[in-house]
Amino acid sequence: MPIDLSSILAALGGLVAIWAAVATHEAVKLSGELSAQKVAYVQAQKDAQAQAQKAHDEAEALFKKHSEEADHAYKIQLAEANDATARYIAAHRLPAAAKSTGGGSASAPEDRSAGLPPVVPAGSVLVSQQDMYACTGAATYSLKAYNWAMGLNSPK
Repeated sequence: MPIDLSSILAALGGLVAIWAAVATHEAVKLSGELSAQKVAYVQAQKDAQAQAQKAHDEAEALFKKHSEEADHAYKIQLAEANDATARYIAAHRLPAAAKSTGGGSASAPEDRSAGLPPVVPAGSVLVSQQDMYACTGAATYSLKAYNWAMGLNSPK
């Protein structure tokens, strides 16, 4: 029986058609698997993003709480320091300048509770009440910041 070339080509064409059908089926199957993987990947990304956002929000809330607590403690400490400054000012206030009487002589003030002489000695430093409070506020804030910074390295 002679082999006919058209029969061979027809058989090969049939094999190519079968192979194409199998390859198409495998490609569709693989495409479905990849699509399912993509859906799982996208969902995992969403879950990770939600988890990261939750952790970020919790950390931010904790930092806000600590910030509010530190601010409250600072305000209390500043009020106490201002009270101490007011007591210091009251105890060390210079007596008022003597007022001139009709005879032109100056009289020394009677209230000398701070024990200050009628004439301030050379080399003395006088500080205004406003400057005392400004220094008190700056020193209180600086000490609070220093204590906070020192606490950063302490184990919790």
